[in-house]
Amino acid sequence: MRILLLCSLLLSGPALPGQQPTAGKQFQQLEKQFETNRQPRKFVEPFLDFARSHADSPEAISALTWVLKYYQRGPEADQALHLLTRQHAGNKELVPVFQRIGHNPSLAVGQFFRAVLKENKDPQVLGNACMRQTEYLLRQLDLKQEIESAPQKRERYEQFLGKANVDHLRGLIIETVLAEAESLCVRIQDDFAEVRTFQGILGDLTKRKLFTIRHLSIGRPAANIEGEDVFGKRLQLSDFKGKVVVIDFWADWCLTCRTMYSSNRELVEKMEGRPFVLLGINSDRDRRQTGRVIRTQGLNWRSWWDGGSTRGPIAKTWNIETWPAIYVLDHQGVIRYKNVKGTELHRAVEKLVTEAEK
Repeated sequence: MRILLLCSLLLSGPALPGQQPTAGKQFQQLEKQFETNRQPRKFVEPFLDFARSHADSPEAISALTWVLKYYQRGPEADQALHLLTRQHAGNKELVPVFQRIGHNPSLAVGQFFRAVLKENKDPQVLGNACMRQTEYLLRQLDLKQEIESAPQKRERYEQFLGKANVDHLRGLIIETVLAEAESLCVRIQDDFAEVRTFQGILGDLTKRKLFTIRHLSIGRPAANIEGEDVFGKRLQLSDFKGKVVVIDFWADWCLTCRTMYSSNRELVEKMEGRPFVLLGINSDRDRRQTGRVIRTQGLNWRSWWDGGSTRGPIAKTWNIETWPAIYVLDHQGVIRYKNVKGTELHRAVEKLVTEAEK
């Protein structure tokens, strides 16, 4: 199939006798052939071969962007990323490529961004690459925690991510990765703060990212939370220093949150008398109704009232985008786990409480 498609490119089009079609014309013809068929699996190798054969043409990056559009992860995406790393890291037209990479956890992504940061000179590309690499590093740490908090699922992660990637993730040193991410954010603030992206101005985005790195990342002390609980009583996170704390961003409109009520009740009851507390941050709209839910459901933990919105001050400060969101702090106030639920949450709490009791 690859040979037939490539031959058809050379034989079609208005090229003069004895001349090959230009790279631009060949790329247009390849695009047209795809539009009549629209089966990415049949065209991914021809697009990759085109990029290999025309590395010096602008259309090479367009071909690799096409691959990443239809294959955001997997061996095809890795091939495209390796070609971009070797042949195009210094190109000033890479921002659209970044937007196609998405949340791909492959090691090839980090290698690509590091090559861009080393070889590129364009401020727009460099600013975007700093932010993208920061986000990639933080996702790597999240994956590391997922794998280590569920050792029974390791084989499944190896099937999905590849054994080499899982081994790499397990070997990451949290402080080293956070230090790299923080240095990239500082570089943005120093050199690229005014660069505009589709998400906003990099300087503004970086402030939130730095807060995440310094106060919302595993291994870092959690930011303090102050306010009123649902019933109007003062509540402050720092008052619970010395206890293991589970922070649960929840709402009654959230189905997953509701399914956790019984498990959370059981956890609080099981840990009674030990150095542990569960604290919620509620994002429902009606404060009075939330109070009724707490009483009727027997929710045996206190919750901050976050202003009746998913964009309340606490959720906004903690960059919460999905509900529920779970943070588990050790007795020194350091974040040790994020977004663990059910049995994994109970196991994590037991481990930390045992540490606190020694």
